[in-house]
Amino acid sequence: MAEPSIPALSSSPAASSAVEDRRQAAKVLRAAHAFCQSDELTQEAIADRLGVSQSQVSRLLAEAREKRWLVDRPQFVPPEPGNPFHELWREVESQFVVSKRLENRFRQAFGDPLRRVIVVDGEDEAFFSGAAHALVPLLARDPAEPSGVSTLGVTWGRNVRHVIQALPALTSEPLRARNPLKLVPLCGEPFQDRIDPQSFSSSALVWELHRVLNGPQKEPPLSIAGVYAFIPRNFSRGEADTIRKFYGLGAGYTTIFGGANPLVGSLDSILTAVGVASVQHRGIFLAERVHLGDLKETEVASVLGDISGILIPRKKAKPALRDRIHELNERWTGVNEDNLRQCASRPGDGLGVIVVAQAANRAQLIHRCLEEKLINTLLISRVLAETIASLVESGQPAE
Repeated sequence: MAEPSIPALSSSPAASSAVEDRRQAAKVLRAAHAFCQSDELTQEAIADRLGVSQSQVSRLLAEAREKRWLVDRPQFVPPEPGNPFHELWREVESQFVVSKRLENRFRQAFGDPLRRVIVVDGEDEAFFSGAAHALVPLLARDPAEPSGVSTLGVTWGRNVRHVIQALPALTSEPLRARNPLKLVPLCGEPFQDRIDPQSFSSSALVWELHRVLNGPQKEPPLSIAGVYAFIPRNFSRGEADTIRKFYGLGAGYTTIFGGANPLVGSLDSILTAVGVASVQHRGIFLAERVHLGDLKETEVASVLGDISGILIPRKKAKPALRDRIHELNERWTGVNEDNLRQCASRPGDGLGVIVVAQAANRAQLIHRCLEEKLINTLLISRVLAETIASLVESGQPAE
């Protein structure tokens, strides 16, 4: 590239010196500008561009720094393991660095309606606490704000339960006292007796969330306590219809799932979880379906898992078994797949369907749910996020 032309001055020594100063300044400016165009641009490459030596480039850059035309970017050195702030950095990196990178990657791969990915570092208690920290500002937003929530449905799941139970430690005052959040239970209860049956109740989780967000003095949320999560296949279709009619006597169930305009169809967000079919990590409701004979143990391998209790068959499952799974989903008394899709497809930048998960073995199921357009917000662990990212990078289709 030719040197920039310099307007001629007088022929006096002072004028000649000024010309030379301007020529030198032009070289300095060009070198500094070139140096900032790419992280990988070396001094040798700049020397080729300017037609000078590498040592000259080094001197030009030094002069640019003196004139403050070139300000080097500080180098970030994160706290190393053993440093008291190492774990804090991992938390910050997960939520604000890794999250954004994966959010962009997943949105490229799956498109709408996925809107945000929030990655939390740690497992179990560390994950529950971190996920609760991330959830608080989202749920605290006024409904008039962008992505603010007016109505939130809650299903059930171990991760959802523990995250909700971690919330009271984070705030001493109700977060939504001025603009209460309408909370809606979306999942019936299991058949089997438990040591703490309330821990397995969507209605109980909604009440806990209500106390944290709205305060106990506000109007209590709806409840579907006493409604079982599904109607087993050993009841005929007619008997199943009668059971649903009986559940309809409850004001809460009718408001949420009955009538021409059920509340479940107008929710702007749903907090939910996913479960897998493996024996070691099988969810309660899938385990009960096996226990009650709705599914044989040999058939469970054809189930990828569930979201909100809705069974997701593997793509390779035989047609007869897919029909059976469809029938089982029709006997689910809570939120159904159409409800999830309706919430997930709602326009805007709202939270939509929020899935909370941490185990890496959920990756295949979440991959499928992303492909099926059922998720808007992922609140997941770092190990799970990285496992999903590996599936995406491999280019393999969802199971």
